[in-house]
Amino acid sequence: MKKLLLVIPLIVGIPMFASAFYGPSDDTIKVDKIGMSMKLLNTPELNLSQAQKDKIFEISLNTKKSINSISTELAKVLYEKDKELSSANPDWDKVKSLNEQIVKLRSDIMKIRLNAQVDILSVLTKEQRDKLKELSKRKPPHMMGPNPQSPKAR
Repeated sequence: MKKLLLVIPLIVGIPMFASAFYGPSDDTIKVDKIGMSMKLLNTPELNLSQAQKDKIFEISLNTKKSINSISTELAKVLYEKDKELSSANPDWDKVKSLNEQIVKLRSDIMKIRLNAQVDILSVLTKEQRDKLKELSKRKPPHMMGPNPQSPKAR
């Protein structure tokens, strides 16, 4: 029985802990998981200078470090909330307080991501930002719909 009580929190807690490192799953926050910076570094159309590439890389690295530290704290709070909810007699005020902490930490992650976006855009020239806007309007090939040449489309 004791083993079962030890295994259940691990089964529930590990996936929850791991998912916390990816931040909130809200679609509005998936705007940039710092993937934008890597795409920028590998986009020849923007003609980035080495100094711009270095600055964008530095912004990305600092952003990832900040998000990782907050994500660790978020995982702890999520675990604490899960532990409280699993108890025989949960302290509902404590659960509400933990919910407030979760919302604040997720908000902090969103703020860091959005600020990183602004910082990265500030490194670009007006022409590069216009080109980026133009490139971002294009749909990736996998989202263009069925290929009329493919056998499946016939």
